Amino acid sequence: MCSCALASSSPQCHQKTGQCACMSGSTGSRCEACQHGYWNYGPFGCKKCDCEADLSLGIVCDVITGQCHCQDGTTGPRCDQCLPEYFRIPTYSCRLCDECVHLLNADSDALLISADVVNASVGNVSTKALTGARLKRIETEMSKLRVCSHEL
Repeated sequence: MCSCALASSSPQCHQKTGQCACMSGSTGSRCEACQHGYWNYGPFGCKKCDCEADLSLGIVCDVITGQCHCQDGTTGPRCDQCLPEYFRIPTYSCRLCDECVHLLNADSDALLISADVVNASVGNVSTKALTGARLKRIETEMSKLRVCSHEL
């Protein structure tokens, strides 16, 4: 008598070997586990790990969560993003930015905070039409700077 597991496609097993017929990505004589490089065991088998090849430590992921094993400086369930203060070299990996970039980012963050304070103050200033147009132009430029700084 067979006791095929949840990921078996049939309750019957091979009469001579006792091997159950496994769903995609599952393995074992009873189909009781995920194959190497697969995760999320269930009645339909297991899902293939979807790790970013250039940024993960191979194709293997956690069999429960699907979290890939990331290289240093890399993050995300698939290891497809660089940590803050790192940049991506295509088809290679994430590399730590040098000190100049760290200082630039810190200065940029400080400018954004200052810009928010100025923007909040602008709304409280009573102005004439000409000054109002200038302030609107400054506000537009500040918005552009804010977008650019987020792209760094």
